[in-house]
Amino acid sequence: MTELAVVADKVSAILSEGDLSRFSPAERNEYYVRLCTETGLNPMLQPFRYLKLSGQLRLYANKSCAEQLRNIHGISIRIVDQREDNGLWLVTVEATDKRGRTDSDVGFAQIKGKQGENRGNAILKAVTKAKRRVTLSMTGLGGLMDETE
Repeated sequence: MTELAVVADKVSAILSEGDLSRFSPAERNEYYVRLCTETGLNPMLQPFRYLKLSGQLRLYANKSCAEQLRNIHGISIRIVDQREDNGLWLVTVEATDKRGRTDSDVGFAQIKGKQGENRGNAILKAVTKAKRRVTLSMTGLGGLMDETE
């Protein structure tokens, strides 16, 4: 296989599947920094983490990513509902950007059997998930994984 074919194969894997496993560490670093540059994110704040899933190495957007994106795009978040349903804590949020466009999404976390601080942390996790999901959707990055997918 020619060098150009190898590069094309790697690029195809990332574009079609988000799979970074075929990239060398240097190539992954270059991709990470370029993705940050293209989206206006500060790579020093580690907006993405690597996640191994089904033999693939993928980037997922973390809380830092969502916070940076909300700041860049002038997105505000409002919690519209929080409730327990069958042992899950469900949080629905609505986002509005500086142009007035709105979107909503849901986050959840298991709280069944959890008490005290563990229950509180699960509730906070559900809020963070909902905020992150709607932020990625609002900024056109909904195709990026978060750790719940």
